Amino acid sequence: MRIFPDPTNDAITAFAYHSTRMERIPISKTDIDHTITGTKINPFLEGQFKATNLIIQLAYNENLIPESVPQNWQQSLEQTSFLKKIHLNLLRTVSEYGAITLNPDVIGVKQVGEWREDRKWINEKEMPSPLLIPHLIHDWWSNLINFHNEYRNKIDMPQLLTEDDIKALVNKAYESNLKLCCIKPFSDGSNRIARCTENLLRLNWGLPLKVIRYEDEYKLPYIEDIKKMQLQYPA
Repeated sequence: MRIFPDPTNDAITAFAYHSTRMERIPISKTDIDHTITGTKINPFLEGQFKATNLIIQLAYNENLIPESVPQNWQQSLEQTSFLKKIHLNLLRTVSEYGAITLNPDVIGVKQVGEWREDRKWINEKEMPSPLLIPHLIHDWWSNLINFHNEYRNKIDMPQLLTEDDIKALVNKAYESNLKLCCIKPFSDGSNRIARCTENLLRLNWGLPLKVIRYEDEYKLPYIEDIKKMQLQYPA
């Protein structure tokens, strides 16, 4: 029988805090307390909590990853529409807050939950063209489906999973994180969406929620892994 982990509140809070701090967004433990109690809501944290709660709900769907590889990129985008829903939960409050304050660093409401249409550079390296995003998502999703099919029976009967199987699942979820970081499917928040997606896969596969801490000793190796993956994604 398939097992779906139930993350603790402490794990959810740690993920929300570190995933947000990872993007150099200045928040504190006090902001967490105030956001949870509703005393003074931090829009970045509230969005991260909403996105995290959504992936926990989505993870319970045994058919999250279909058996058949989509025939084209249009079908892939339909099947991966959950990425847009996660993005909507993550940044809707932030974008509305930014619109009110005219903060130029916050994307507009119309861009939330939509694929990126602008060119983007990270450390002087251009990310893949927005015209490539549908095709890159299609390749990523098709590869993920093929992988999932290899382990589908064991995921449904976790007592059959060996240590090597579990390691393969852990590595594939992390690889999906790195790939989405490189594809940059959204104008803002793609890396946070990537970490949410890694945890969506982990929970769907019976693995615990993962927290990549924002401190340099954890963040820098993660960034190096993203840079290595970027070699597979020319602009």
